[in-house]
Amino acid sequence: MKKIITTLVMAGAFSVQAQVLQTGPSTSVTPYMWPAVNGASVISILSSGESVNGYSLCAPGDGMGYLDNGSPTFTVYHNVEISYPNGSVRAHGQPGAFIQEWVIQKSNLQVISGSDLIQNVNLWTGSTYTTYNANNTSTLAGFSRFCAGDLPALHAFYNPNTGKGTTERFFMNGEESGAEGRAFAHGLTGIEDGKSYELPYLGKLSYENAIASPYPQDKTIVIELDDSSPGQVYVYVGNKSFSGTAIEKAGLVGGKLYGIAVMGMFNEINAPVPNTPFSLVDMGLVHTIPGATLQSRSLDYGITNFLRPEDGNWNPNNPNEFYFNTTNSITGPSRLYRLRFTDIKNPELGGTITAVLNGTEGQKMLDNLAPDNHGNIMLQEDPGNNIYRAKIYNYNISTGTKTTLFDCDSTRFQTGGVNFLTIDEENSGAVDIQGIKGAGWFLSFMQAHYALPNPMTEGGQLMALYNPFTAAANAEINITGNGQNIAAGTASPLTANGSDFGKSNVGKPKNSVFTIQNTSTGTLIVSSYYVNGINAGDFVITGPSTPFNIAPNGSASLTLTFNAAVNGTRNAVMHVLSSDFDEGDYDFNIKGIGVTPELDVKGNAILIPTGAVTTNSNNGTNFGMVYVNQSKVSVFELQNTGTGTLTINSAVLSGPQSGEFSIIGTPSFPITLAPSTNYSLQLAVTPLTTGIRNANLIISSDDADENPYVFALQASGTIDVGINTITSNENVWLYPNPAQDAVTLKVQDHKETIQVSIMNLLGEVLFNTQLESGQTELKIQTHSMVSGLYLVKLKQDSGYTMQNLIISK
Repeated sequence: MKKIITTLVMAGAFSVQAQVLQTGPSTSVTPYMWPAVNGASVISILSSGESVNGYSLCAPGDGMGYLDNGSPTFTVYHNVEISYPNGSVRAHGQPGAFIQEWVIQKSNLQVISGSDLIQNVNLWTGSTYTTYNANNTSTLAGFSRFCAGDLPALHAFYNPNTGKGTTERFFMNGEESGAEGRAFAHGLTGIEDGKSYELPYLGKLSYENAIASPYPQDKTIVIELDDSSPGQVYVYVGNKSFSGTAIEKAGLVGGKLYGIAVMGMFNEINAPVPNTPFSLVDMGLVHTIPGATLQSRSLDYGITNFLRPEDGNWNPNNPNEFYFNTTNSITGPSRLYRLRFTDIKNPELGGTITAVLNGTEGQKMLDNLAPDNHGNIMLQEDPGNNIYRAKIYNYNISTGTKTTLFDCDSTRFQTGGVNFLTIDEENSGAVDIQGIKGAGWFLSFMQAHYALPNPMTEGGQLMALYNPFTAAANAEINITGNGQNIAAGTASPLTANGSDFGKSNVGKPKNSVFTIQNTSTGTLIVSSYYVNGINAGDFVITGPSTPFNIAPNGSASLTLTFNAAVNGTRNAVMHVLSSDFDEGDYDFNIKGIGVTPELDVKGNAILIPTGAVTTNSNNGTNFGMVYVNQSKVSVFELQNTGTGTLTINSAVLSGPQSGEFSIIGTPSFPITLAPSTNYSLQLAVTPLTTGIRNANLIISSDDADENPYVFALQASGTIDVGINTITSNENVWLYPNPAQDAVTLKVQDHKETIQVSIMNLLGEVLFNTQLESGQTELKIQTHSMVSGLYLVKLKQDSGYTMQNLIISK
């Protein structure tokens, strides 16, 4: 909940807490409902016959929804439940039922303006839609008895995790006009504003309501309540899409209809045993069949016949739960049922049903209902034209208790009252508006069934109700990271609070822990958490199974793991859904940067490619000639040339003579190298015998495409041939070297005779000659020598010079 404390002050400067009955600034009529419990309040907003700028409130008003205008106002939408062709001709060109929309001031509930919502009616003709309006009218566009209604949450028709669906908003209802009643989606936003669409794939029935599941997924799930005798409960399952019309994207076209069959209960007579299984029976595609066929098919398929299903809604804190009323009769048991689906992602699996109120608790003919975010359900009665005043109850899900909240004004709705209007009254259309008005507030419509001239048709009142049980259960969510608050809606991630992961190696997970705090006196219910956005797949949240509760002043932790799939900045949004009424979707941006380490190895500043099998003295991989039992060292630079931190886990030697090679010192693995840094690795070779000595250096690291990094090493073991003094002479050349069949010895500036010998590594002399004084060049035939390393010794009186000769064939 946003940290704003507001005292609601109405015209005349009275306080909500000071008054239980308040007359709003746009009406002269006192409230039709009276509080029945301490702390409850009622504010009358507008009554039937009253108008704003020439536009009148009409009745009977029923199902409601609202949108926040993001300004000082909000817009309320409510059904007007008139049978066709009664009433006045409306904006869409026909009389009968319609929808009113009212722009209302948030601060004092003053009504600013009113109008008809429906302008264009799109009716299904069997294969396409035909549009009707005031300029192209038809009796087919006349609606009859819009009863309860619902304004689904954004995610009902849009999956933020995949982008499928539409972000346009729709108000849902249907005709409670018998077996051929039609379902409709009425556009509220964008280019859909004022456009109404028949929904043939939901089937034809006597609609009390059609309520879409708010759970974010690619499936679109709508529960339909058939208010008839017998009446069924149906489940429509469609699929959202990226393309098509708005209602096609929403998944309201092309889906299948299922009927709920409760095990062992074809007809509702007594309440079933708690948690009795129910199944979803496939009714197939129903867009081409009349309602009478659907009804007879339901009877044939064993769909449960309830005692007139009325309104229902999803549990905001548990996406698997749906509650609905059955009204029955003034003398029969009116029940509140809970459907608990096994898995809302697979509703076809069915679930269990429980009558949480079995009809013996005193309620009469329950009609509409409205859940809050805190585990309470407001229940409204429609007792019909009976000597019984309609009441409103609070039902608490966790305790199972039912408490009377409001009663009808006995001076108006009881025979003999001084302001008597009728005994035929009902409560309807309740909707939670805590996100607009603050903790505890709802809208409701009282239907007073006495006749008035058109366009009003009959009496009624739009009002605001304050439920103290809802207010007392108010919870306050706050989320921290590393002990720092992260405000809901934060757009800029920070490393300090863990929402910015900084640089992280591709494929290497990195965690941040966030704490969910409940800083209020009510229990906070966390219903779900998820990540969506451009790179949502790179982030995963783990935490307690949902739903879970956080006690007042308590907390719980969620771990967010960033695992970059590719290089670059990765952005997403983290969501925590809870019972906080105005921060129910607590979201903030998160990001990380995918980086990649890159291992390069160099010797003498020359790159040694991984997989190299040929050694070279220039890069140090060929140690050259090394005396037996003596050592020679090469230094290799392990460099991180990538953008991510490189971790070197080990460096080991393998191969035929790997035991004669060693790593100098004891490197402390793992070795961590930041980008553009290096580590010097010294290798020594100590031949144990003569001949070519081979090994491989294997370096293990988190370089994704060069792990392990392997290259060959070589040395030539030789023995000491007795030359104790070797004089360096820069005027001696052997070429080509390596040689095949011949080699040229070139000497400059010598005045002495030079004895030239060629020996193998065993010290055997294979060639012996001499260069006379002044002779500068000698060509030596080597075709009889096998491949290997040889020693060329040049002896003078002044000393010796040694040269290596490699024969390669």
